Amino acid sequence: GGGFDRFEMNSKVEIKYPVAAPVLTAESNMNFVIQDGEGWYIKIGTPMNRDRVRIGYKNVFSAEAQTYFEAGSFNIDDIPPVPAGILAIMERGNSKSRSEEGSNFQQAAHQIPGEPGKRVSKKGVIYNIPRNLYHYLSK
Repeated sequence: GGGFDRFEMNSKVEIKYPVAAPVLTAESNMNFVIQDGEGWYIKIGTPMNRDRVRIGYKNVFSAEAQTYFEAGSFNIDDIPPVPAGILAIMERGNSKSRSEEGSNFQQAAHQIPGEPGKRVSKKGVIYNIPRNLYHYLSK
């Protein structure tokens, strides 16, 4: 008695540091869930549905990107396949078979420590560092 089965919060997040005269700022949307008997997670976008994240420095510079960040003890999405461009870089300039190594890398990226015999754990942290940042000067 007195407990709860599920708590879910969808919110816009704004971070200002320090609060009085911000040097660093960030903003995005966030989904936070606590599920009784399962655990918790925080998601800012997902690999299949990336969210806008804006980061700023003083009133001089801002960068905006579509990206994702997930952390938690359950319901974390699978790591997406390694992009073709990254695999191509891995294949250049090595006397070993880089395609074989690239395949091993892609497979290893999915083998997160978890329960024995399962390929992917649904807990941990995944994130994306976007290649395309949209820069602009603040007004």
